[in-house]
Amino acid sequence: MFSRSVYSANNSRNGFKGSNFLAALFLLPVAFIVTVSAQAQGPAEHQTAVVGQGHTNALVGSLTSFDTDGDNALNIGDYARAQMVFSERIKNLGKDKKGSFAEVGLRAGLFEALLWQSNMAAAAPELKRIHKVLDPLTASSTEHDKEQVNLLTARVLDAQSWLEEGQGQREQAIETLKRAIALLKIDGVHSHETWRLVTCMGHLASLYAGMGGYNQASQLLQDALTYAKNSPSIAPLNIADIEEQLGSMLFKQGLAAEANQHFAIALAMDNATGAVQRRYSPKPYWLCPTYTYTEGSPWSSRSFQDGLQRKRITLDAVAVEAVAVRDNSAQGKGKVVKVALTVLNRSRGPLEFMGKKPEFIAMTPKAVMATMIEPLKLADSVEKKAQSKAKWVRFWGQDATQTLTSTYINPPAYGYGFGGFYPPVMSYGGTIPTVMRNGNMTTMMTQVPDYAAQQRAMEKARAIEDDAKAYAEQIRSQSLGPCDINPGATISGAIFFQLDDANKAGACIVRIPVGDATFEFNFDKLAGN
Repeated sequence: MFSRSVYSANNSRNGFKGSNFLAALFLLPVAFIVTVSAQAQGPAEHQTAVVGQGHTNALVGSLTSFDTDGDNALNIGDYARAQMVFSERIKNLGKDKKGSFAEVGLRAGLFEALLWQSNMAAAAPELKRIHKVLDPLTASSTEHDKEQVNLLTARVLDAQSWLEEGQGQREQAIETLKRAIALLKIDGVHSHETWRLVTCMGHLASLYAGMGGYNQASQLLQDALTYAKNSPSIAPLNIADIEEQLGSMLFKQGLAAEANQHFAIALAMDNATGAVQRRYSPKPYWLCPTYTYTEGSPWSSRSFQDGLQRKRITLDAVAVEAVAVRDNSAQGKGKVVKVALTVLNRSRGPLEFMGKKPEFIAMTPKAVMATMIEPLKLADSVEKKAQSKAKWVRFWGQDATQTLTSTYINPPAYGYGFGGFYPPVMSYGGTIPTVMRNGNMTTMMTQVPDYAAQQRAMEKARAIEDDAKAYAEQIRSQSLGPCDINPGATISGAIFFQLDDANKAGACIVRIPVGDATFEFNFDKLAGN
């Protein structure tokens, strides 16, 4: 799913967390990522009022919101439910609401739900339906309608820019964001949705950074930070995202000392939540910290072991290390990804590991969310598939034959026909040998058992089963699942994902939940085993 990280290429709270900006920061080919959990698209001010948590909000009831249930589902990352809710609302929309602002708002919610699930095939035509309704409203709007038109248009353009980027239309996404930002800077609109203005500025900064425009990106982020600090509707974690994003940009420009100041502010804001030591519970994205591996940040480090790049995020409470490996074994068949993890509890209390599902996102050649595989089921499946394959190897191998060829001079005429013949002799399996005559020469080809081939088939079948059994045991012994990590304890193991065409995957993102926080690792390529 698409995750909307708002401001940082490192922390996903207000939008695509670690999204396109991650690509920019770490020079990944695709500036775009999909995630499942905590980042949604929707009017933050309205959402806060609905959920009843979080920061002070300047606007209760955003003009771009038309369904509380759907918006709440977006906010907590339940995109499937959001899709269901908005689809049902549109289906039951009265005739008097067709072609109205209400239809635009509901379709915008549906478009976002589809987009954040990376369902591009459905999101693209839904965007066309939105414009089919919105464009006439814009053309015929009165001064009284202008504010709502601008708000709705900005919301649509905001989401549209992510779709365009995901489709490889980076230049178009830049122009779309410029239009959205211009609308959001209009008096009245800005005060209603400062959060969206800041989000769009962060997204645009990431696009510029992806093309090497670090100065442009830094200036945009400085402006975004000013807007955020001056708005009561922006949550502290959102500000932390901008601080971290800006720190990353400054580091890329060689301004390490200045970058560290912003990194320190971001880390302090994230740590102030105490989320790592809390147990996981669904909540709006602006209340969920994400610690992202960021080159130059004081909490990020990397090492190489056995030719694999291992990345580590170290905090006072916990240290998490990760490496992503493509499984190229016969059992993996290029569709299994293993993420090896080490988690150290540095706190004085237990830490919850995997309170929600981890996530793996392939960013290149296209953004794809992998499916987590239950390790015991994977192990059982490996063994069953191997047994089935071995069965057929034995079936075809047990009757393996070879051709025995005999050539001789024809004897005197005997029996029927010119030159006579030898009475037919039954070969292996009851088949009649093939007889060919050429003048006075006769060649007879007879099928006889090939005991060596039969033995090789049996050995191959056993090897298939033995290899699969060893692989399955490895999965079982290495697998990690939800658990509590005791103080001072370390857990090491792996989690597994199914990713079609894993052999083609390049840059990727791994997201690991610890407590009520998320640790995000980005790799510029998926290593092979």
